[in-house]
Amino acid sequence: MLIGGARICVPAVLTGFRDLLRFADGGRRAARPVAIHVCVMVAVFMVSVGDIAWRLRDYSTSGSTPAGVLALSLVAAAGVGVGAA
Repeated sequence: MLIGGARICVPAVLTGFRDLLRFADGGRRAARPVAIHVCVMVAVFMVSVGDIAWRLRDYSTSGSTPAGVLALSLVAAAGVGVGAA
């Protein structure tokens, strides 16, 4: 699920960046919310990639989810909520 979400995120980030460039010509008022959304979602993407990498590295050695991985997952979930708002 996480890897599928990360795959979908790449074209979504590119689309958001294209929109940011398009709205930048519309003035500061239009560009600011788009810029904030793009920055938050790129940060969530980077946290999620770290989460996936950590999970894959410790997959065969850990019987349960390590606390750090859980923290990254919760940060990513909170970031998605902030970005959506």
